[in-house]
Amino acid sequence: MNSSERKTKTVENICPIFKKRNKTEVNLNSPSKLNKFNVELEKENSNPSVPEFFNLMGLGMLSSDESSNSAASAFAAATGVCFGGDENSNEATPNLDAPKLHLIPKTTTILNDSITDNACFLDPNETLKPTNFNVNNNIRSPLSAIMTNSRPQTAKPPTMAVPSTSSSSTTTSSLSTFSSLINSRPSTSAEALSSVKKQVFADSGFFLYRQRNRESSGPDYFSRLSDEIVLEIFKWLPKKALIRCSSVCRKFNQLTADESLWTRLDLGGKHIRAGAFSHILSRGVIIFRLAQCEMVHPTFDKKFLDSYPDYQSKLQYLDLSMVSITKLSLKQLLGRCRQLKKLSLEHVPINDEICDQIAKNINLESLNLAMCEGLQSWSVRHLMTELVNLNSLNISWTWLSVDAINALVSTITPNLLRLNMAGCRKTMFDSHLLTLSKRCKQLLELDLSDCTGLTAEAMKIVFSFQSLGYLSLSRCYGISATSYMDLNKLPSLQYLDVFGILSDNALRVLEHSFPNIGINKFIHSSVARPTVGTRRTSIWGLRTRD
Repeated sequence: MNSSERKTKTVENICPIFKKRNKTEVNLNSPSKLNKFNVELEKENSNPSVPEFFNLMGLGMLSSDESSNSAASAFAAATGVCFGGDENSNEATPNLDAPKLHLIPKTTTILNDSITDNACFLDPNETLKPTNFNVNNNIRSPLSAIMTNSRPQTAKPPTMAVPSTSSSSTTTSSLSTFSSLINSRPSTSAEALSSVKKQVFADSGFFLYRQRNRESSGPDYFSRLSDEIVLEIFKWLPKKALIRCSSVCRKFNQLTADESLWTRLDLGGKHIRAGAFSHILSRGVIIFRLAQCEMVHPTFDKKFLDSYPDYQSKLQYLDLSMVSITKLSLKQLLGRCRQLKKLSLEHVPINDEICDQIAKNINLESLNLAMCEGLQSWSVRHLMTELVNLNSLNISWTWLSVDAINALVSTITPNLLRLNMAGCRKTMFDSHLLTLSKRCKQLLELDLSDCTGLTAEAMKIVFSFQSLGYLSLSRCYGISATSYMDLNKLPSLQYLDVFGILSDNALRVLEHSFPNIGINKFIHSSVARPTVGTRRTSIWGLRTRD
């Protein structure tokens, strides 16, 4: 079956979106020739408008390709129901069982030098016999029964009532009235007929209409599906399609709000309207990516906060890297998060109040504060004291003061496995590294790039990290090149980055001396960062898109 045949083959849609009824008008006062009736079919676009919930959830900006899979195609695959039309279309399948109107050509009448095709619109299910009348020994049908959605807006002719039901007796009485009026005229001339026409059809918009029965027939396949099966089908739909499905019926509205469908959500690079998080987080989102998005203050609706003053979200993985947000909104958002396991605030301005909200997530395992501004010594000490389960910390290029670094190395949790302190120019010294080695003996990754205050003595301290597998000392100009020849004292080391220090000849000698160590393999550090490389559909190895 080709595509054209597939589009024409339709089956009755059990949950149709009713279109506006087609309307066919016959205007006998038209100045054009009466040999053909001007029949126009008005169609109303049945695509449902985007619900208000789109804007509330901030999903109106989602790209259109995410909604390429429709709910109809998903249910067709599960139940074997064939829906007519394009599989990506939202239009309802027309009801094939509804009565249809047929144009039955009759004879031809010459009237005022105009040729009129005598025709009658009849319902095949009704036994309605048209009443004919004679004009100049010619036969013509009195009027055509035409279906429309509403009555004409202009005044009705006083000599004939417009029927408002689909009853055949009402239509027959109207046609009989018209026939008796015509036959009662003593003159059969064209002028007489013209006067009759002006009397009966004084309103140029006059027409009859018949309502069509919309009773559905056939089995209801949707009601046979259990909630579990529907949820399994909904899991394959993108978020934009889920919101469209929520407007189908009450059952779908309840099922699309199930928390299992909203476990992960990706709104990276989008514009989030004010108060949108009241509707988003209430769906039970756990994995949430908001990198490079723009948030409008406030993040939560005031009525929502008044109704649920103690509300706490279920967020565990939150990526807020490079977001555009006010400090007050960020504090309000993090104040509703107490179950965070991994958090990224890269390149986001913070203050002591925001750090206090972060510290209340005692189960936090990974924290990325790279390039954050506003980090003070009190905030660093408070974070390191409360976050005892932290195993990955990226605090690079935060322009920490000497006091802040002292607070960091003296209070950091011993459970830390990965640490990035790059960019501490002239503020980090060998004494800080010595204190760190005494508290964190299990470090696996250590990045000290651009810490120009370190000297050759720092290499002897690094050798005390017996579990260290990755070390970065790029642009640490205070460390001499000969100090790297003692790397055999660190048997666990697998990768070493020394960008900007050694010449090409020195690098070749170092590679030849330590063939089991990868030299300068990583340009950027991946410590606590949610995404690495070109992977933009996952954070910390977890998918954010369905």
